[in-house]
Amino acid sequence: MIRFSENLYLCDEVYYTLMQCMLGKATLKECLYWTLELSSSDENAGEGLVTMCKLLYGVGNPGLVEYVTRKATKYQDSKDELQLYAIVLNLRLAESDPIGHAFISLKHMDTCDVSRVYKNPGSFDGVNSNHQGMLRSIVHRDLHNVAAYDSIQDDSGIVRSLVDRLASSVGIENICHDLGNTTFDDACAIARYFAMDKHINGHRKLRVRPRRQEVDEMKQYLSNPQCRYWERLSALRLYPIHDFTGPCSYMRGVSEDLKKASWYSWEYYCFESRLWNKRFLDYGATRNEEKKSVDFPDDDNLEAFYELYCRDFDEQSFDVQNMSLRDVFRVECPFEWYERAANAGCALALAKLKM
Repeated sequence: MIRFSENLYLCDEVYYTLMQCMLGKATLKECLYWTLELSSSDENAGEGLVTMCKLLYGVGNPGLVEYVTRKATKYQDSKDELQLYAIVLNLRLAESDPIGHAFISLKHMDTCDVSRVYKNPGSFDGVNSNHQGMLRSIVHRDLHNVAAYDSIQDDSGIVRSLVDRLASSVGIENICHDLGNTTFDDACAIARYFAMDKHINGHRKLRVRPRRQEVDEMKQYLSNPQCRYWERLSALRLYPIHDFTGPCSYMRGVSEDLKKASWYSWEYYCFESRLWNKRFLDYGATRNEEKKSVDFPDDDNLEAFYELYCRDFDEQSFDVQNMSLRDVFRVECPFEWYERAANAGCALALAKLKM
């Protein structure tokens, strides 16, 4: 099922756009905008940024996973968006690596099957027979095979433990000391093994501290745009979602008609978004599953709600609507997606020079 964000973008495309902003070194203002869009929409925004860190920045950045995890915990306790913005600023400056994200993408593809059985090296003592094939694939750095084995066994944490074992056998201890036992930790572990030299030779960087004033000014604008109610969405949409996304996005694919959902049922599809849910519940609203709408207990509550929060998607200009309805190309190859995202900033700068 699709879910709309605070300003009625598809939630998974908000995540991908923020990831691509960090990889492509987008402006700080755009990064902050998508950070606040995410925090307003997803109760688990901090956890989502920790996942981004492990999938794309867990290699060659000593201490970064622990730093991001601490900041995400502080955000979860306080809902202070400054903590999330600190994460985004530091990920934007960190060195990225595509392997962890590629591992997750390959694992969830329908075509992810074991394509080769390695006979060497021989059996590893103390390793479950069901995991010998995976271990050999890790040794041979066959990412597709490792993802296929992992998708079959669905045993979170096994990849991390095998990587720990292999690294230890060559004298590298505690390569996964900062990781847990989730599938995203497995992805980070496999990335570290495949890029071992890069990881062990990485240097700890000073952390960038965000300015609270920047966050407060953006929050103030987004919470109280100075305009008439039917112009609010136009005022609140500062950026379009990017025109491409990675292989793990899916909401657009399950929507029969995104335009229809946005025009006539935006309340229904944003009901579970973090701030929208609170607003609806404050006015006693409930979802109507049959009509794909939201019901209020009486006209007074309905009128009071729309006086404050009406969005009138269908009344917006084409350009404003197109910020979320535009065609989005789904890049199926995770490595191609990474290269495209990482080079997006360079491409934009070159385009401006040509203009």
